Amino acid sequence: MWKKVSSLPSYVTRILLPAHGFFFVGLILILYTQKFNYFWLSIIGWFLFGGLGIAIGWHRLLAHRAFPASKWVERFLALLGVFGGQGSPLFWAASHRGAHHPYADQDRDIHSPKNGWWHAYLGWEFKQDHIQERVSLSPVRDLARDPFLVFLHKNHVKIIWRTLFCLALLDWRLAYFGLLVPMIWSIHQESFINLICHIPGIGYRNFETDDTSTNILWLGLLTWGQAFHNNHHADPR
Repeated sequence: MWKKVSSLPSYVTRILLPAHGFFFVGLILILYTQKFNYFWLSIIGWFLFGGLGIAIGWHRLLAHRAFPASKWVERFLALLGVFGGQGSPLFWAASHRGAHHPYADQDRDIHSPKNGWWHAYLGWEFKQDHIQERVSLSPVRDLARDPFLVFLHKNHVKIIWRTLFCLALLDWRLAYFGLLVPMIWSIHQESFINLICHIPGIGYRNFETDDTSTNILWLGLLTWGQAFHNNHHADPR
């Protein structure tokens, strides 16, 4: 469990690339049929998956233990985060705890724009050697004591695609707007933060931290406060 992880290439080929492929195929069909009547589901999904799941559940609760929560609340938020399409909650928390915050904008930072804008946005996820060197599950030993989080770690891919398939059996637009669209936004909301919120001069800083983190108001409103990033790096909890 605590060895260097190698889950991201699997994530890229089993979630990231197929999700974008299905998204663009669905977009073509939606534009052709002009049927947008399920779009409101995307707003709900944005709230549930990118908001409650990733921003509050995986980031604030799992990665930083920023607030107390019952085990069942924690598990519910962790499950919602799976549908944010960002892989395993254990890997996500481990990379954030152990490979970003301690080394923000240094050579060991897993996704600093100092190594290139594409690298910070999504490129780091394609680099197996880069991930192997920087990420292990050791920083999340506390989380791995919960068998449900371990279950999500091992089965997040199946959970996503089986849920999408079941929704598509009811109505493909239900699957597209209710799960796929908010999942794609969730993936990119973190990518925007990793890139834009670490480029000096774009936002503003309230604190003199050792990294280049900045706050960006408009992005903060779209990402559940996560783009108030300089504040976050000054006090991660």
